[in-house]
Amino acid sequence: MRNSPSVLMIAGSIRRPSYTRALIRAVGEVLERNGADVCEWDLVKNPLPIADPEYDGIPHEYPDDNVRLFAKMVEQANAFVLGSPVYHNSYTGVLKNALDLVGDPQFENKPVGLVAHKGVQPLDHLRIVMRSLGAPVITAQIATLRDHYTGREGDYQLNDARVLQRVELFAQELLEWVERFAVREIPVPIR
Repeated sequence: MRNSPSVLMIAGSIRRPSYTRALIRAVGEVLERNGADVCEWDLVKNPLPIADPEYDGIPHEYPDDNVRLFAKMVEQANAFVLGSPVYHNSYTGVLKNALDLVGDPQFENKPVGLVAHKGVQPLDHLRIVMRSLGAPVITAQIATLRDHYTGREGDYQLNDARVLQRVELFAQELLEWVERFAVREIPVPIR
């Protein structure tokens, strides 16, 4: 791509420290090394209110400042990385709520990479949700376990060599899909 792709990362975890956020950070570091502009929406520092159906399809008119900023960031992103721990064999309610605040126009034709901690169920469910929003989900996905991390200074660090190699492939595929799905001006023939 000519310009650096913008990737918005959202970890559906409010736990501190968080394995999911450590995984998101590891992916973000690789994406940045490969030329992407990476931004994370932190659902703890920037909480979002419960989605109000009154504003379905018009998140820019939502009365909450965080929702309007979130919608703007989602709209401006070229791609996304969504992560979640396993909650009752699915992804978290806080991530579902964030997705419910925005819609098709913000996600349509923008590649999404999915990561999870403790199992693959969130990945299966998120894939269906993203398909409903018109967002293509890359084929690579990452699911981690507790022993893939070490604790460090009150936080976690992804340190498993095989998972880190998968993170590299995941980031590469996401950036390739950004290029593939980039909106291009198609010249209209004059008759």
